[in-house]
Amino acid sequence: IVADAARRKDLDLQLSFIGPVETAVMIDDLRMRQILLNLLSNAIKFTERGRVGLEVQVLEQADASNLLRFKVIDTGVGVPSDQVERLFKRFSQGDSSVSRSHGGTGLGLAICKGLIELMGGKIGVDSKPGAGSTFWLEVAAPRAEMGMPAPLAPKGDKALSARILLVDDHPMNRELGATVLGLLGCEVILAENGEEGVAAAKLSACDLILMDVHMPRMDGLEATRAIRALGGANATLPIIAMSADVMPQMEAACLKAGMNAAVGKPIQIQALHDVLVKWLSPDRKAEAA
Repeated sequence: IVADAARRKDLDLQLSFIGPVETAVMIDDLRMRQILLNLLSNAIKFTERGRVGLEVQVLEQADASNLLRFKVIDTGVGVPSDQVERLFKRFSQGDSSVSRSHGGTGLGLAICKGLIELMGGKIGVDSKPGAGSTFWLEVAAPRAEMGMPAPLAPKGDKALSARILLVDDHPMNRELGATVLGLLGCEVILAENGEEGVAAAKLSACDLILMDVHMPRMDGLEATRAIRALGGANATLPIIAMSADVMPQMEAACLKAGMNAAVGKPIQIQALHDVLVKWLSPDRKAEAA
């Protein structure tokens, strides 16, 4: 998922394994994937040259569990020691100019920390300015003695068969979103920022828009107002906000801008399915019109 972003910056992307990594363990794979993708995408975002590596180490424990250790290593800008503590706090970034130049709200690492601690693990970083960073996490997981269970499908097996415009500045989110929407039976149009989203709404007829809220240049609120101003079908087209910051104030701002509802990040398949079913229903379309 992150390979394309690394390729565009001419970064060497590396993967290495230590220990019995082929052993199946019981763990929340969706959350682990979200955490690792967040760390990898951050490493690529803040590395202009060199490499980004993911190192996976598995240590067998005496209690029929494995200790999983992950390291995301980059040759990027690094983090000053006096800013390390702020990295894992909500709405905090090492550099106040980060959101202007790279986008984001400072929630990603805080969410990673919360998730890994709920799983009984821990997360941290070793870094020096100009010498790159190593973000690490470790968590214990019981070894699986039975075959892996089949993934749960969303309730209701009817394909949605809708055309969805997905607007998000993060390549990882676009890749994951397109994959999930495809599994739900949707055709997907992708836009990398608010300006592209408005242009796509002008040119491409769609049934619903999933709009990231926090984007550089033109954020989701401004893009939504611009799409509503286009008139015609765009005036009543369902627009669903996507944000890690689904607080009452933010949801109110989304509704005021012309959005219809909000879904939290990291996106859960069932939650996304439910909001799509609700806003793609004939009754809801007639109500919006």
